[in-house]
Amino acid sequence: MKIKCDFCKTEYNIDRLSNPAVRCAVCGNVWNVAIAPRKNSVLMFIAATCALLSAIIFTVSVIAYHQSVRAHRGPLVANISDVRTTTDDGGDVR
Repeated sequence: MKIKCDFCKTEYNIDRLSNPAVRCAVCGNVWNVAIAPRKNSVLMFIAATCALLSAIIFTVSVIAYHQSVRAHRGPLVANISDVRTTTDDGGDVR
């Protein structure tokens, strides 16, 4: 955690605070450091899991929708009519 003296603006990097009152080593000023609240890791895990599940459900629903649209179209059928064949003098079909 990075803290700064209110009086002389000296910056300190500390790992953990056991007491919120801090004394500056340069000017001797004493000030209280607000300890940041810790985020609950269980709630963060639950939120990430919910986001992942919603993304999976969305992907599956989009794939299922597009497959159902494709299935309702039916097969592609071509209607061919009026076909004529001709043969030449050697008997080859043209």
